[in-house]
Amino acid sequence: MQRFQNILLVVEPDADNGTALNEAAMLAADNGAKLTIIDVVDRLPADLQMAITAVLPDELIKLVIAERREVISGLKASALQLGVPSVNSSVLTGRRFLEAIKAVQRERHDLLIKAAVNQPGLLRVLSSTDMHILRKCPCPVWMVRAKSGMPQRRVLAAVDFEPEESDTAALNREIVSLASSLAAKYAADWHLVHAWRLPHERFLRSARSGLKAAEVNALALQERRKRSQWLQALLDEPAAADGGETAGAGRIQLREGDPKVEVPRAAKELEIDLVVMGTLGRVGIPGYFIGNTAEEILEQVGCSVLAIKPAGFVSPVHTED
Repeated sequence: MQRFQNILLVVEPDADNGTALNEAAMLAADNGAKLTIIDVVDRLPADLQMAITAVLPDELIKLVIAERREVISGLKASALQLGVPSVNSSVLTGRRFLEAIKAVQRERHDLLIKAAVNQPGLLRVLSSTDMHILRKCPCPVWMVRAKSGMPQRRVLAAVDFEPEESDTAALNREIVSLASSLAAKYAADWHLVHAWRLPHERFLRSARSGLKAAEVNALALQERRKRSQWLQALLDEPAAADGGETAGAGRIQLREGDPKVEVPRAAKELEIDLVVMGTLGRVGIPGYFIGNTAEEILEQVGCSVLAIKPAGFVSPVHTED
């Protein structure tokens, strides 16, 4: 696949950077793409600066930066050994998610890869930094979990049904095309999942609707057929094949229920290694950059996730911030 030409790998001490590097290096080598590796050192809080007496705060930051540069140099050497044609690296200072997104904007990266930071014992699967990046980064974001390893064996494309929303339709095509091409690249099985419910079914089944159970069942069957035909048409669309690379036919997973429940369930049952999904929020609230459903799915799936924004998405982060 020749989709990504300028990849950014964001590393941090508490993450499985080796697995993320393998993903980034394989893509960069196969695409002849440029790879940039960055780490970000946060500034010391004021109260910690006051408490430090053995080493001056500025000197301490310099020591931390030097240590991180050694780590980055090792990763850069590994990437070159894996066949990446061009590797740049740097250690920045500031907040990790802000500096990562600013780097994407400055250098026009077309993919950000980062190892997800798992939080054992907490309700949230992803760290706040990871969620900030997923919400606000303008390019696709690949959150890598060690479970997936190399290569990807099973890929899941999750799509939403909004036939009157052109942004959603375009995003769905991008999701399917990307999942298909990645599955071909990794010689992986791939599935197309969609969760649906009959609109207003609870009311339709209540006595107030005046409908019989058989009539509601017929409406549900009609809705299911409509969604099934839509999925098949989406699957049959010619993929934007990258370099002629195409995967075998995806398997449709049409599931009745709440997407927030059914998509993570499908990922678990099918032992999925990578979920490809959109993060389109249609709430219309200023500053709201990811849909409720997408966010809850991201918080539940235990595998790697490749999250895609719709065309025209504008990040709330600015390089001058």
